[in-house]
Amino acid sequence: MMASVRDAASNIGAESTRQQRAVAWWLGDGALVPVAVVAVLADLVMRSATSGTWQTDHWLRFGASAVVSVALASVLVRLSTRLRRVSASLATGVVVCVAFLWTWIVAGSLGYYGVLHTWPVATAVQYIVDEPLSSWNLATPYLFHPAVLSAFVVLPAVIAWWWHRATVRASGVRAEPSTGGWRRAVWPRVVVAIGAFVFLAAKPVTYSFAVADVHAVLLGSNLVRLAAVGDAFRLQIPHRIKLEPKPLPDDPAQRPPNVLLIVNESLGHSAVGHGAPGFGTSRFDTTPRLDKFLKRNADNVVLFDNAQSNSGATLVSIVTMMTGVAPEQKARVHHTAPVLWQYFKAAGYRTLLYSAQSYAWLQFDKFLLGDGLDALWYRENSGLPVANDAGVADDKMVDAALKHLDAVLAKRDKPFLGVIHFNATHSPFLQHPDHRYSWPKDRGPHIPRYLDAVRLIDDLTAQIVERVERAGALKRTLIVLTSDHAQGMAGMRGRTRLVNYYDEIQRIPFFVHLPSSASSVVAARQTVVANKRRRISNLDIVPTLIDVAGLRGHVPENVTKMLDGNSLLEPIPEPRTLSFLNVNGFRNWDYNGFTLVHGGDKYIFFDRATGCVEELYRVADDPDENNDLWKSATEQVKRTWYRRVRAKPWLKQMREKRRCPPDPALWND
Repeated sequence: MMASVRDAASNIGAESTRQQRAVAWWLGDGALVPVAVVAVLADLVMRSATSGTWQTDHWLRFGASAVVSVALASVLVRLSTRLRRVSASLATGVVVCVAFLWTWIVAGSLGYYGVLHTWPVATAVQYIVDEPLSSWNLATPYLFHPAVLSAFVVLPAVIAWWWHRATVRASGVRAEPSTGGWRRAVWPRVVVAIGAFVFLAAKPVTYSFAVADVHAVLLGSNLVRLAAVGDAFRLQIPHRIKLEPKPLPDDPAQRPPNVLLIVNESLGHSAVGHGAPGFGTSRFDTTPRLDKFLKRNADNVVLFDNAQSNSGATLVSIVTMMTGVAPEQKARVHHTAPVLWQYFKAAGYRTLLYSAQSYAWLQFDKFLLGDGLDALWYRENSGLPVANDAGVADDKMVDAALKHLDAVLAKRDKPFLGVIHFNATHSPFLQHPDHRYSWPKDRGPHIPRYLDAVRLIDDLTAQIVERVERAGALKRTLIVLTSDHAQGMAGMRGRTRLVNYYDEIQRIPFFVHLPSSASSVVAARQTVVANKRRRISNLDIVPTLIDVAGLRGHVPENVTKMLDGNSLLEPIPEPRTLSFLNVNGFRNWDYNGFTLVHGGDKYIFFDRATGCVEELYRVADDPDENNDLWKSATEQVKRTWYRRVRAKPWLKQMREKRRCPPDPALWND
């Protein structure tokens, strides 16, 4: 009998111990298990198109990050259980807040991945902090999706119920292990969490196979680096070569012409020129005023129908455009080459820059602006609120620019360089109440909004060039219109701009208005016209304008040898090799790939999480780039393209050191 009682007591004690252990687990590791599971499952759903093609090492890295995810959740909740000794309600609140924040991290990271096909980095967080309103406008369509909203509401509610139920089940019984047990249980997880943090902080920014919440650790590590050393994935302060001044000729008739450079944002060749063949190929009437200006001044305007951008990333495109240094050059060259307005300041010009964009992003202002500008107006010093992306309303910028331009045109004591930099056609596209039109909606919901912004830019650009025309200064003013890159009107091939290397992003509108009273330009008119059918690049702007300003021969050789473009006042060599890439020495983000154009042929390299892809197109015969010739290309053709890649320092490094290096038999010929 006594034995039976002892056995029953032992069974009761064992059952009580099991219950305590179960309660301790639910209050510890189990509380955030649903969060970690949801994070992993949501991640797999988001990547369902590519996850099936992963190799074994991809799945191992993904699985390891999932383990780290559970460890991080476990550490957070284990620490919160200590608060139960103080207040069960406080501990419940901590867990619910953690669950809510975790949901935001996962949803935000997945949304970012869904749009840009890469995980956010420290600069993305910095942008969110600096531009909360713009970030909210960009995120609203995603965050208000029913599935995302339900996750925000349901998941924290489930966690709260789970935690409360487990707390009630504990019935006052001590659920936490002993001090030694707690240490044994938690410290291994703490070590895993700290190790993951250090490991991710030491790795390059790319961590393609981490689940979304583990990627938050990478965000944190980069933010620490940003605060500690101040240069985590930002442009560093340049040390540009100083140029000796060159006095203007005393005779006004011998002075070089005014220069007006109009730089558009995300304006593609296919978005303009419905009424001006050669300017663009739009099937919509998006640029009626510019089309009329081009027709009215046809004798002095050269339309370049085969112009390309240097990059689909504004940061890379604008820097290379204003320095004339190709994106694949070493970072040292980008940090030492003079900027456009520094050349013109040395030539005695009055210089001005008006931009609707933000130049403080990633220290862009400190990197690009420097000295050489007499007048500078951009988002940060405008005093105006953000209206689109990180920029201000373009019409307000043009109002300010026209006032300054009127004063400059009235003085006539020296020529001027004016740079106008638009922003309206950057997504999500500025909407102006006076520029709403009815466009066909067969290209997707964002296209009408984009076309409205293009029509707005047409009106604002026409105001500027017509103001010069009415002032009687057109005959002594050279005007260049270009774009940093295109937005794409042909479906984008399912790829966003930053991972798209086709002509729909690369091909841009480009025209030059030649002044009729500048002798140096008039003498080169036939050469400029002869270049109109050749493939030109934004890299050609600085060499061209150096010639226009009369600086050829005055600029020292150590500067001119940095320039990778060609002057449009001289014959453009054919064929020439031009590059297009979004990642380089001063912008090392997770958009790896590039385009290399030689004559009428184009080689494209994609470095994706699922592997590398090489494509080859004969654009002259296949303008839509539908017929990939790489697989059927001969070994000799491939060797020839590899030699061209090896001749470009950054492209050579990208092609050799990524996940899938080329065939050594073809690469090392």
